[in-house]
Amino acid sequence: MQRGLARDGIADNFVQVRPRRSHAVLEIRLPRSDDTSALLDASGLDVLSDAARWSRHRMSVNSAHIAAHQKLLLDLIRQAAGTPAPDND
Repeated sequence: MQRGLARDGIADNFVQVRPRRSHAVLEIRLPRSDDTSALLDASGLDVLSDAARWSRHRMSVNSAHIAAHQKLLLDLIRQAAGTPAPDND
């Protein structure tokens, strides 16, 4: 079963979550870049093979990963959605 997102009732799957028993496979649609790949590799997340055909970065996450890497994951999701980061002035 796939889980995606929608905007105004139209599918916009910049992020997909595929639940498993003990974790979820998170797929974030971003253009392929060495910087993003290096950032994910250095983060310590369980990075899976990229789905190059759809420009998706895939990783296996659980609640501990999400808590430990919340800022990184939110930044990547914001980039994929085209949403600017909030101003923290």
